[in-house]
Amino acid sequence: LAGKRLILVPAHQGWAEAWLGWRAWRLTLRQVAVGPRAETDDNSRLSPAYGVAQVALQGTMPCRGGRLEAFLRLENALDARYEILRGYPQPGRHLVGGLAFVFEKSH
Repeated sequence: LAGKRLILVPAHQGWAEAWLGWRAWRLTLRQVAVGPRAETDDNSRLSPAYGVAQVALQGTMPCRGGRLEAFLRLENALDARYEILRGYPQPGRHLVGGLAFVFEKSH
Protein backbone atom coordinates (compact mmCIF):
# COMPACT_ATOMS: atom_id res chain seq x y z
CA LEU A 1 0.00 0.00 0.00
CA ALA A 2 2.82 2.36 -0.85
CA GLY A 3 1.78 5.98 -1.26
CA LYS A 4 -1.34 5.64 0.91
CA ARG A 5 -2.16 7.62 4.04
CA LEU A 6 -1.82 6.05 7.46
CA ILE A 7 -5.18 5.14 8.97
CA LEU A 8 -6.69 7.93 11.13
CA VAL A 9 -3.71 10.26 10.62
CA PRO A 10 -4.82 13.54 9.01
CA ALA A 11 -2.76 14.95 6.17
CA HIS A 12 -3.24 18.41 7.69
CA GLN A 13 -4.06 19.72 11.12
CA GLY A 14 -3.43 22.93 12.99
CA TRP A 15 -4.61 25.34 15.62
CA ALA A 16 -4.80 29.05 16.31
CA GLU A 17 -4.75 30.57 19.76
CA ALA A 18 -5.25 34.01 21.25
CA TRP A 19 -4.95 34.92 24.90
CA LEU A 20 -5.37 37.87 27.19
CA GLY A 21 -3.64 38.16 30.54
CA TRP A 22 -4.55 40.35 33.48
CA ARG A 23 -2.69 40.11 36.78
CA ALA A 24 -2.70 36.42 37.77
CA TRP A 25 -5.42 35.46 35.24
CA ARG A 26 -5.29 34.32 31.64
CA LEU A 27 -8.17 33.90 29.18
CA THR A 28 -7.38 31.71 26.17
CA LEU A 29 -9.36 31.13 22.97
CA ARG A 30 -8.24 28.19 20.81
CA GLN A 31 -9.52 26.77 17.52
CA VAL A 32 -8.31 23.35 16.33
CA ALA A 33 -8.79 22.16 12.73
CA VAL A 34 -8.27 18.54 11.66
CA GLY A 35 -8.39 17.43 8.02
CA PRO A 36 -9.94 14.24 6.66
CA ARG A 37 -8.46 10.94 7.83
CA ALA A 38 -8.33 7.61 6.02
CA GLU A 39 -10.47 4.94 7.66
CA THR A 40 -9.29 2.01 5.54
CA ASP A 41 -5.92 0.65 4.41
CA ASP A 42 -6.68 1.44 0.77
CA ASN A 43 -7.89 4.98 1.65
CA SER A 44 -11.24 4.28 -0.03
CA ARG A 45 -13.17 5.86 2.87
CA LEU A 46 -12.27 9.16 4.55
CA SER A 47 -13.73 10.57 7.73
CA PRO A 48 -14.82 14.21 7.46
CA ALA A 49 -12.66 17.12 8.58
CA TYR A 50 -13.70 18.93 11.75
CA GLY A 51 -12.96 21.97 13.88
CA VAL A 52 -13.32 22.42 17.63
CA ALA A 53 -13.19 25.62 19.72
CA GLN A 54 -12.08 25.93 23.33
CA VAL A 55 -12.29 28.78 25.85
CA ALA A 56 -10.18 28.58 29.00
CA LEU A 57 -9.68 30.70 32.10
CA GLN A 58 -6.77 29.97 34.42
CA GLY A 59 -5.29 31.74 37.39
CA THR A 60 -2.60 31.46 40.03
CA MET A 61 -2.75 32.62 43.63
CA PRO A 62 0.29 32.62 45.93
CA CYS A 63 -0.18 30.76 49.21
CA ARG A 64 2.07 29.96 52.13
CA GLY A 65 4.40 27.17 51.01
CA GLY A 66 3.48 27.37 47.35
CA ARG A 67 0.74 28.52 45.02
CA LEU A 68 -2.79 27.53 44.11
CA GLU A 69 -3.55 27.09 40.40
CA ALA A 70 -7.12 26.93 39.10
CA PHE A 71 -8.58 26.44 35.65
CA LEU A 72 -11.97 26.28 33.99
CA ARG A 73 -12.27 25.20 30.34
CA LEU A 74 -15.27 25.23 28.02
CA GLU A 75 -14.53 22.35 25.65
CA ASN A 76 -16.19 22.21 22.22
CA ALA A 77 -17.44 25.75 22.86
CA LEU A 78 -19.41 25.94 19.58
CA ASP A 79 -21.02 22.53 20.21
CA ALA A 80 -19.62 20.97 17.01
CA ARG A 81 -20.86 17.52 16.04
CA TYR A 82 -17.90 15.37 15.04
CA GLU A 83 -16.42 11.90 15.34
CA ILE A 84 -12.73 11.02 15.62
CA LEU A 85 -13.69 7.39 14.92
CA ARG A 86 -16.83 6.65 12.90
CA GLY A 87 -19.65 5.64 15.25
CA TYR A 88 -18.09 7.31 18.31
CA PRO A 89 -19.46 10.86 18.59
CA GLN A 90 -17.40 13.25 20.68
CA PRO A 91 -18.96 15.14 23.61
CA GLY A 92 -20.83 18.34 22.90
CA ARG A 93 -20.17 21.57 24.78
CA HIS A 94 -19.01 20.82 28.33
CA LEU A 95 -17.03 22.31 31.23
CA VAL A 96 -13.83 20.93 32.73
CA GLY A 97 -12.19 22.45 35.79
CA GLY A 98 -9.54 21.77 38.33
CA LEU A 99 -7.36 22.95 41.19
CA ALA A 100 -3.74 22.17 41.98
CA PHE A 101 -1.49 23.18 44.84
CA VAL A 102 2.15 23.53 43.79
CA PHE A 103 4.60 23.20 46.65
CA GLU A 104 7.68 25.43 46.54
CA LYS A 105 10.88 24.79 48.42
CA SER A 106 11.92 27.49 50.82
CA HIS A 107 15.54 28.60 50.57
